[in-house]
Amino acid sequence: MPHLWLTRDRSTLDTFGEGFTLLTADPAHWEQHSTAPWPLHIETLPDEHTDLCGLSRHGALLIRPDGHIGARWPDRPPSDSTLRRALTTITRSAPT
Repeated sequence: MPHLWLTRDRSTLDTFGEGFTLLTADPAHWEQHSTAPWPLHIETLPDEHTDLCGLSRHGALLIRPDGHIGARWPDRPPSDSTLRRALTTITRSAPT
């Protein structure tokens, strides 16, 4: 994931390392798709970065703890279990 400024004093690089990060311009929508068994924090992606990331206003990027993009949804998730399935695939484990 490239370095992008999220706020004046916080960048994408500041959000990685402790669990998974979901970057989206629409955090309220994605918070509905909670993934409690996995550490996940949702960060607001400024609107000016959505095109650069290949996202619509409602899309999201799932970033692994090592800073690599694990999944990309250009628009809203296709189902309520989309985020959960992506995390299961990436970690190769079902939540306990």
